[in-house]
Amino acid sequence: MNNKPEVLAPGGGALTYPILERTHMNKTLALIDENLSGQNFSIQNLPKIRVPAGGAMTFRVETAAGEESLRELAGVAVAKRQARAFWKKIYGSGSGKKPPDCTSIDGYTGTGDPGGECAACPWSQFGTAVNPDGSQGAGQACKSIAQVLFLLPGALLPHLLSVPPTSSKNFSQYTLALLTAGAAYWHATTRLSIERATSTGGIEYGRIVFRMGRLLEPAEQQILEPYHQKMKELLKPSVVDATAYEIIEDERPERHEPASEPVEQGVSDPDIPF
Repeated sequence: MNNKPEVLAPGGGALTYPILERTHMNKTLALIDENLSGQNFSIQNLPKIRVPAGGAMTFRVETAAGEESLRELAGVAVAKRQARAFWKKIYGSGSGKKPPDCTSIDGYTGTGDPGGECAACPWSQFGTAVNPDGSQGAGQACKSIAQVLFLLPGALLPHLLSVPPTSSKNFSQYTLALLTAGAAYWHATTRLSIERATSTGGIEYGRIVFRMGRLLEPAEQQILEPYHQKMKELLKPSVVDATAYEIIEDERPERHEPASEPVEQGVSDPDIPF
């Protein structure tokens, strides 16, 4: 019996990207400009890819036919951003059901209570997290999270992939590896899978694994660039909503220092890596 998970598109479709053909891309960009411009569109309305709670090993993918569970996915990360969310009330005690008290849409400056420079905020320090049972956690009370717009094969609009703190190290290492190879994160297809992990408090959870599928051809990268820029524009101002995240309070996530980002040769995108 072959237990190796398959990399699939929702619905079992072939891993093809019609949007990488110029005529198709031009039509898509025109539709986006016509239908998504203005204040009525929210990134949070996009279909979502979630990592389920309780250590389950499948992604939950929202589709027009309903939610599907898949062990692996493939697509293109067309836009990303680092963000932060802080609740005064202990996360897991109902806090995730209301907006955060303080958020940052860039991971550097917070808006709300307490607001200000994230690096100097006491709630962004490790060891400030509080577990649902009231005990002290090793993580940060202000959660460092990532939001990725992930374009699945055959789709015109991306899914919103919420990368929790426990998977942010894997994502940062993946984007850094691409950068070292001279490629932007959106210059390649990305394969997603889930590995099982256990927190220091004995809680099992799923951690996202990121692997490169194939490097896009230079012509494909050129066609995709205006779409990438459009998705960045749509993602940047959107409100941070962390309700899609499974937060493991006592897991020590990767530290993201607010430092100058390296200049990538041959790539105009200024936000690589986190």
